[in-house]
Amino acid sequence: MEHVNKLVEKGKAGVGSFQEGYEQLVQAIIRPPRSSYNSKMLGPKRFMFAGRIYHRQDFDICSHRPDRSMLKCSHFKPEPKDGEMPLRRPCVIFLHGNAASRMEGLCIIKTVLAASADLFLFDFGGSGLSEGEYVSLGHFEKEDLEAVVNRLRHSDHVSSIGLWGRSMGAVTALLYAVRDPSIAGMVVDSPFTDLRTLAGELCEKETYGAVPSWLADAALSVIRVSIQQRVGFDLDELCPISIASQINIPAIFAAADEDDFIYPHHARMIEEEYCGQSRFMNFEGDHNSDRPKEFFADVRRFFMRTLHGERHDDIWSDKERTRSDVSAARQESEAESEEKRKVKEQKERAAADSMKLHKDQLMMSPFGAENVPISAPEPEPSEAEKQAEASRRAAAAARRERAAEDAARRAREESLSPQRRAPRSPAGTGNGREIFAPQQAAAPSLEKGDIKKQLLGLGFSASQVEKAMVRNSTLEGCVEWVLTSS
Repeated sequence: MEHVNKLVEKGKAGVGSFQEGYEQLVQAIIRPPRSSYNSKMLGPKRFMFAGRIYHRQDFDICSHRPDRSMLKCSHFKPEPKDGEMPLRRPCVIFLHGNAASRMEGLCIIKTVLAASADLFLFDFGGSGLSEGEYVSLGHFEKEDLEAVVNRLRHSDHVSSIGLWGRSMGAVTALLYAVRDPSIAGMVVDSPFTDLRTLAGELCEKETYGAVPSWLADAALSVIRVSIQQRVGFDLDELCPISIASQINIPAIFAAADEDDFIYPHHARMIEEEYCGQSRFMNFEGDHNSDRPKEFFADVRRFFMRTLHGERHDDIWSDKERTRSDVSAARQESEAESEEKRKVKEQKERAAADSMKLHKDQLMMSPFGAENVPISAPEPEPSEAEKQAEASRRAAAAARRERAAEDAARRAREESLSPQRRAPRSPAGTGNGREIFAPQQAAAPSLEKGDIKKQLLGLGFSASQVEKAMVRNSTLEGCVEWVLTSS
């Protein structure tokens, strides 16, 4: 996948050099540099892991792609003892990137074997030591994967299958999973949402915006036609995000936070559209850097839960506990129940003792009698309750005092307001000048009903209002009387 950069690097030269770099752009997609290695680089065929002997079995499988390429494969599994049948175990298939090979999967051997599963590595058609001339970024690679899955299922030595893909391999896993829901679980590391979006982002990054996105999109449209005629697949079909909602397989989506080739938001967007149980994991590094130990540990636990036994409703919950964990949890629960029971008994005894003391004191009083019904005494309020009640009363008193002061101030202001202008006289003087009635002071006056309503609105009790209105005829006088007499 890294060599798709050539597509946008050629774009820096602009439209004038389009014909010159056209063939290189096509080759960057369908024929990146091929990973070169020999079988000795795969390591020893027999090795020890966790006190057990494993061996690597190398063989070829015929792909289901149109050219029927022969795929170079390696199966890492326990070596059976003399006279014993091979164990039937889960198997994880690793899917490499576009310019890589099965060598890329050697770093996950310990993780997969520690999950009590076999590891299967192979070179896609057109990659590594396998036959084939072209790669297709996932289109024909899913046919390679189908041939591998069929071979493993017909071997009768594999119980369940998981997929672990990286870059082009991650896209291949998604494109295949939509047709095979029996896959137990997937790890999808650094997939792209669709090829057009990826090409546009690479063009903008590599040319610092010098080549507009429409030009990159137009170039990809032209290249699409050539690739379809030459290799037989459509670039626009490489759109994993469009099928994510159709896949219901538990999956981990992963991306490095400094990946500037396939940005992390690609994996996150696919995970958001994904139908099955999934989790997005982000870690330090770039597109090609080694993954951290914490990530491998999470993947090991993920495969332990998905590859062994039936599929769980929630693979992320802690349901895979050991017997000792379950026993410890049960003992802890029983201890908590016993503690709650003791506390309840103590409270019941304290209530019974309080009732008995109250009854004895009542019988010793002059009013005590055996036929007098006795109710439980009111519980003594706590210090916090007492403080809260005192604060409430103080706040209520302060509100009433402020309300009374506001009412008295308004009454004084109304009594001291300027005299209103008298209405004009209907008649005029002989010289045409208007004659006005003499100005008179308008002192505020309230009906008793209004005074009572305002006093009650200020928060005073009905008895206080009645007593105040007997002694005063104005709102201000009533307010002052209540405040001074309380």
